[in-house]
Amino acid sequence: PDVAPKVDTHDVAMCANVVYDVQDIEPCLATLSHHGKVGVVVELTVDHPWSGLAPYYRALHHLERPQGPTYSDFVEVVEEVCAIRPEVEIWTRPGQVWVESWDEILDHSGKRLVLPLGRRRELEALLAPDTEVEGDRLYVGTRERTMVTLWWRNSR
Repeated sequence: PDVAPKVDTHDVAMCANVVYDVQDIEPCLATLSHHGKVGVVVELTVDHPWSGLAPYYRALHHLERPQGPTYSDFVEVVEEVCAIRPEVEIWTRPGQVWVESWDEILDHSGKRLVLPLGRRRELEALLAPDTEVEGDRLYVGTRERTMVTLWWRNSR
């Protein structure tokens, strides 16, 4: 919404992989709908991108993480804010995130798990069973990502 006045309208307004990080989703959806003359397309993951870290968070901090939000929550928000039921397609794609070293894994995951530097080796022990090495690449977790594409036509 902050840059909306600088952006032209087009037939379709799109965004991908951002809605879980939008602090106030209503103005975002209103802006997308305004800028898409024909409609809007939104791509997101089926659940919050960090939800896969919940077991590690539990093991390290002995605390449960929230179960959401999920794409279903987003569908409800679209229905409420835009007064329209979006079309939904769920699909999978190959995982794209890989790293070159355990230091990278521990730095990245350690930050997301709010883990002090002195405890990063504990994290390595937890992640090792879920880490796959392929050539010079390391992959943590599943090699597929479940995605959701939502779209709706604007009634103008």
